[in-house]
Amino acid sequence: MSIKKHAYIVLIAALFSISAVAQNTVSIKDKDFYVSDGQAHVALQIDLSESKIRKRSFVMLVPVIKNDNSSREFPPLVINGKTRHKAYLRMMSMRRRGEIDINKIINAHDKNASIYHYYTASISYEPWMEDAEVSVRENNCNCSLSMSGGASDRTIREQKAETSEPVSPVDLSGIRFISSMKEPPFEDVKTRSETGTANLDFETGSSTLNPVFRNNASELAKIGAMIQNVQNNPSVTITGIVIDGYASPEGNFNNNLTLSNSRVASLKNYLSTTYKVEDRMFKAAGHGEDWAKLERLLIDMEHLTYRREALLIIRSERNIERRKARLMQLQRGAPYRDMLANLYPQLRRADYELQFTVAAFSVEEGKRTIETNPSLLSLNEMYAIARTHPANSDERRRVYETAANTFPDNDIANINAAALALDAQDSEAAREFLFRVVTRDAAWDNNLGILHVLMDEPDEAIEQFQKAAQAGNQQARQNLETINKTTTND
Repeated sequence: MSIKKHAYIVLIAALFSISAVAQNTVSIKDKDFYVSDGQAHVALQIDLSESKIRKRSFVMLVPVIKNDNSSREFPPLVINGKTRHKAYLRMMSMRRRGEIDINKIINAHDKNASIYHYYTASISYEPWMEDAEVSVRENNCNCSLSMSGGASDRTIREQKAETSEPVSPVDLSGIRFISSMKEPPFEDVKTRSETGTANLDFETGSSTLNPVFRNNASELAKIGAMIQNVQNNPSVTITGIVIDGYASPEGNFNNNLTLSNSRVASLKNYLSTTYKVEDRMFKAAGHGEDWAKLERLLIDMEHLTYRREALLIIRSERNIERRKARLMQLQRGAPYRDMLANLYPQLRRADYELQFTVAAFSVEEGKRTIETNPSLLSLNEMYAIARTHPANSDERRRVYETAANTFPDNDIANINAAALALDAQDSEAAREFLFRVVTRDAAWDNNLGILHVLMDEPDEAIEQFQKAAQAGNQQARQNLETINKTTTND
């Protein structure tokens, strides 16, 4: 019996550059065409770093798949000049609609946008596409603002789509099974964030931040290093810094709320001045006494003898001042003194989040970044890197595993990493990735079926394949036919 990797037809035209007519220079850095899960997908990376599209012009790129008898077009990508894009925005504001199905419209002269733009689109796969040619047709218009008038038409590049064997055969009694993979949605703007906690010390009753008081220097250095790492990366742009300040519940409730607000403001002013971050980037707020955090700490510290009694007081006593008094009186004050020394310092803190966007990467840039900071890449960018490696290689599998471990809460990343683990007959890794998945769809059911095959559990495998096939999963239908033939012959 052998496992066959997901049905996958792939064309990679890596790092080639195409110039349009002299007035309207556009480059395509990477172009992929592949088939998975019954869909034909095309992905383009458009480089506008040297774009010379005239203000009243546009370039329309139309991916086309064709053979001698059939052809299909994907929805076009339109790249507008500055004046033309303004007219398009006015048209959209009046809710006027064009007659053609446009995938995406971008402004070639948008100084705030990335120089790289991604186009992805999918159409239903048909068998004739296996040996078809994939091309990108370019329409250039140096004319009026009419979408259809005066466009020239030429093919940029043609290359046959190659059908690659999804995996090298894995012998499991001479039978092959096909795992399912999923294409992630395109991440047009890569938004990322980094978080941390600063336990800053202030003089009693003071909101003045002294950078050298007690342990403040090291706490502030952590935040500073995070900000500077982003500021020093030309691919990253800060979009916001969120600071939430909290206090411990000794003293007056209202005073603690006021103090947490003023201390957060001090931290914001320090960061703004020291690292030249504009005030408008900050969202800072003080939240006063953090009873929720105290409750969580008590829940986690099962060894504390007073834990259950303290939790009962916190949960049952709604009046804050009476709650504090009861905690101070609990077991003659010993628990309160322990909390004051060991738990309350953890409540006096500032939680911070640095928010930023990341520019798109070419495949070669992505290969360097995935080794140092993979979280800056999107799944699409990681998978474009993976496709530069042979289909059955350890290098390709390593990229998919990196994607799943970088985004452990991403269902698509985990399903795909599980598929490659199944292809390698690594049931332990496949199980780990599969059981991270929260939304379990037909692709997940099909891959779980293959895991049952690997574990010699044919009845469970059939059940999963049936479930996935009923939901329309093509790989599961083939796997069900395969395993039914096997069990019938047995």
